[in-house]
Amino acid sequence: VADALGSYGIIVPTIRAFDHARGLMLIDELGDLTFGRALQQGMNQKTLWSAAVDGLIALRSHPPPERLPIPGGTSQHVLSRFDRTALLIEVELLTDWYWPAITGSAIPVDVKAEFLRLWNAQIDWLETLPLGWVLRDYHSPNLMWLSDGRVGVLDFQDAMRGPWAYDVVSLLQDARLDVPEDVERALLNRYRHEVAQREPDFDSAAFDSAYAVLGAERNTKVLGIFTRLAHRD
Repeated sequence: VADALGSYGIIVPTIRAFDHARGLMLIDELGDLTFGRALQQGMNQKTLWSAAVDGLIALRSHPPPERLPIPGGTSQHVLSRFDRTALLIEVELLTDWYWPAITGSAIPVDVKAEFLRLWNAQIDWLETLPLGWVLRDYHSPNLMWLSDGRVGVLDFQDAMRGPWAYDVVSLLQDARLDVPEDVERALLNRYRHEVAQREPDFDSAAFDSAYAVLGAERNTKVLGIFTRLAHRD
């Protein structure tokens, strides 16, 4: 995944050497100036997030392949689909962890069935969308502001193929720090405008719908996963 993203011009840690058998890698160091720390040092949030949005726009020029070569070996890495199975694993974190933590008891079977029915209807539609890169954790803790004004990207190893809107939501509705609504709206408009200029068949309305659905999906996941972290992990 690093080699693919790097070949597209995305700044990722270059892997200098590796030993598969012993699980060792020597990789570049991108510093410690995460977007969160850059904000604490007084950098303008819109400047930071605009640069990250530009990275996602550029990535659209390179649709994800189903398989990627693994350097030094004959096998290939499969970029799995961010499909119904993966989405339901995430949304069920709410019913399986957040619900009992808040109510003190397991969710009733009929309530969970209704919850899943509603989500499956949305997933039916999501699965009709074009497949793009889903880096999955494209947000402030994993975005580094480099000394030359570029953005370094970490934590992309679990990348999948799914709706392009997922990483845009991850960035603009960051779960770990606030992105003001005016910044979110401005950068969402910037993304749509730039993509429409590059892709004549870009469906802005479908993108907006995917952004809304995946925003709900991510917040559902976040409520569940942080509850699991607190109670189990």
